[in-house]
Amino acid sequence: MIPYPKKFLIHCITGFIVFSQSVFASDHSLKADSVVEILEKSANWHLENKITNIAIRDWHMSPYYNGLIALSQATGNPEYLAHVIDYGERAGWALGDLPYYANSHAVGHAWLDIYVMDPSQEYRLSPTRNRMDTIVANPITEHLSYETHKYYTASGRWIWCDALFMSPPTLARLSKITGDEKYLRFMDYEFRYWYDRLWDAEEKLFYRDTRFLDKRTENGKKILWSRGNGWVYAGLALVLDVLPENDVARPFYEQMFLEMTSAIVKTQQEDGLWRQNLADPEQVVVGESSGSAFFIYGILWGINHGLLDKETHWSVVEKGWESLVNCIQPNGMLGFVQPVGHDPRDEVTADDTQVYGAGALLMAGAELLKALNHKPALSHEELLAQATELRTDWSHSRKVNAYVVPTRADDVAWENDKVAFRVYGPALKSKTENNGIDLWTKRVDYPIVEKWYRESREGKSYHKDHGEGYDAYKVGANRGGGSTGILYNGKLYTPNVYWMARIRDTYGDEIRMQFEYRYDIEGQQVDERKRISLKEGCYLCEARSYFWGPKEITDNMQVVIGLTPQGEEYSANFDNGVLTLWDRMDDYTLASAVKVNSGYVPGSISQVENLSNQKDALIALKIEKDHVNYQFGFAWERHSDFEAIEDWIQYVQLSQADVFHENN
Repeated sequence: MIPYPKKFLIHCITGFIVFSQSVFASDHSLKADSVVEILEKSANWHLENKITNIAIRDWHMSPYYNGLIALSQATGNPEYLAHVIDYGERAGWALGDLPYYANSHAVGHAWLDIYVMDPSQEYRLSPTRNRMDTIVANPITEHLSYETHKYYTASGRWIWCDALFMSPPTLARLSKITGDEKYLRFMDYEFRYWYDRLWDAEEKLFYRDTRFLDKRTENGKKILWSRGNGWVYAGLALVLDVLPENDVARPFYEQMFLEMTSAIVKTQQEDGLWRQNLADPEQVVVGESSGSAFFIYGILWGINHGLLDKETHWSVVEKGWESLVNCIQPNGMLGFVQPVGHDPRDEVTADDTQVYGAGALLMAGAELLKALNHKPALSHEELLAQATELRTDWSHSRKVNAYVVPTRADDVAWENDKVAFRVYGPALKSKTENNGIDLWTKRVDYPIVEKWYRESREGKSYHKDHGEGYDAYKVGANRGGGSTGILYNGKLYTPNVYWMARIRDTYGDEIRMQFEYRYDIEGQQVDERKRISLKEGCYLCEARSYFWGPKEITDNMQVVIGLTPQGEEYSANFDNGVLTLWDRMDDYTLASAVKVNSGYVPGSISQVENLSNQKDALIALKIEKDHVNYQFGFAWERHSDFEAIEDWIQYVQLSQADVFHENN
């Protein structure tokens, strides 16, 4: 008998209470209507309760997007597909910013699956195709290992088994869409390279990375991480789903899938779930739902596609699905999901959830509906049409928005009902633009950013006012409407354009973003991480900028925050950490402001104008610890209630900023 620890018994009791209260209790048989009810309730909860530290292009979202699309296709309910279309539009259908990093490729599964539904929308395909063309033409051939190149994972090869879910299905889909085998051949070469290094031929499972090849648990067992193998197994299904039947590599992937299936079936525990270490279920004795869901998805996919015998494997599905359902709380939240990690180490509880776990559940459930011969109410064409209409309605009614725009030089733009902003991305790295903030003057309450960019692609310029406002603001190499720089040894340093941008989800009346910048200061690198949020009805964004680098620089530098006048004559006012401009742009008043809230050494603020020949009014300050909190924003005469400079100054001075939390 296993000597379960007291902590585990408490978890079991907690889990039993949750299970007994669940509206999806185990008396539900595997009937399609019950499965649909379970999936939609869980999907709805996770859509309504967003995890705040995840961005819309992060790898966490990939199985979530896959699951939402599959749920719509399996049920005929367009709402879930509409959400993924919305995410895709706001992401600009772009992959993550780190070019070679497999996790940055993961959202490509969903983007390409949606493109296939309507191939006339070329702009949904081009960001993924352009990225992969660059990678295939310039492959990394250096041998890497996780021990010696841990941080190379941000730009290098697939040196961890999770990567085999993230990148290969995107490459396989791109090959099928374009008819170009180069993507498959690249995928196959890299997959086999790491198969040779991470595959355990005896166990028929993968090590997470090379650190675990010789590690053993306290029980002397191997460490074969459940979710890591779940990533690989589900990724194999996603690859085989689009891999041509006559492709030379298909037997290799089918054989691997069958061998993994055999090992997975053997390691299912009596309660229907899998433990975090497939080779040592006693290492962490609580069942874990995300790896389990990926396994159930893969087995069901194999049954539905004729690779696995249904009679042999159906009992595994039944037991596993019932246990997964029992991990769902009464409100629909999937619990018992191991947090982000890379090995078995956490005793999960009913309160532990993540979007990738929810996505795996939806993927498994959608395959289960197919196995139960459930027929959706709509065709894929009807589904896409209705989902697109739903998404259009949402985007028109939403007051706060943010978008990545790879079709316009990797811009990131955001807005609320009062104001709009833009920063510049990697495509402009060789140009004069840097981290300056552009201001878009709108004179309507409804969203304009997506509309103006779309019209620009069609030849209608947003630099001319067509009745909704326009972009007349000039940033150049300056700070624009409230960006930062570093003052060191009497010289002003500015970074180039962002090298990484993360749009976090829309939180009802607020949007949050994060940008990464790099400074070259006398040949040494200083990094800045800028977090920005904008709420409905506000003229000011909230920002927190973190700085880190060589201590001799960070201890002796000042941070500057600037505003760029647009007219020849303007009124600048500086008082107690607040810098305001009362300016003219074309024929109308433009008011802008910076307000430093916290994170600086008291008494260190001073106004500096025309520093280093820049056309800026600047605040220079010595930061406290490693960051500064400030606000920046503007108001335009044609869409504000400020009639005099005194009104604007009073608004800025009275504006209250929320404190950023570390995980926001």
